Amino acid sequence: MFWTPAFAGVTFKETFTRPSINKKNKVAPEAIDSSSRNNIMLRIPCPKCGTYVFISDAGSFIPCPQCGAIFSGKHGPDKRKEPRVWKKINFPLSLEGRTYKASVSSLSAGGVGIKVFGRPPLAQGTLLTLPIGRPFIQARVMWVKQLSDQSLAGLQKV
Repeated sequence: MFWTPAFAGVTFKETFTRPSINKKNKVAPEAIDSSSRNNIMLRIPCPKCGTYVFISDAGSFIPCPQCGAIFSGKHGPDKRKEPRVWKKINFPLSLEGRTYKASVSSLSAGGVGIKVFGRPPLAQGTLLTLPIGRPFIQARVMWVKQLSDQSLAGLQKV
C-alpha cells in the first residue's frame, strides 16, 4: 500500500490486488479512499481487457479507455443490443392534466432515458408520447426511480 497524488489535489490510497468477478460476471470493485476531500473512488478492471478505470459511482456505465467496452462495477458489462447516445433534450411532459419539465438523458434505437422534475405520477407500463423529433416518440415506461425532487425513467419505444 502506498500514497500517490492524483488529479485535482485529491490523494488516493491504493492496494494492488485484482478484484474478483462473481458468478453473475459482475466486478467486485476495490474501494480507494481519499484522505483530503472525503471522496471515495473505485478502481474497477474492464471485464474485456483488464485495464483499470477509476470511478466514483459503481452503478454508472462507463467506457473502457483502452478497448471501448462499456461496463459498470455494479451491473457488469452493458447488455444492450443498440448503442446509446447521451443527449440532453428538454421537453414538456403532460400527465393526468398537469405539465412537467422533463429532459431526455439518453437515446437508443429501442429506448429512451428521461428525467422528469417534480413528482409525476409515472408508473411501469404507462404509454407516453414524447414531443421530441418528428414524428413524436411513443414509448412504454419500463422502470421508474423516484428521487426527492425528480423521477428517472427508462422507456421502451413502441
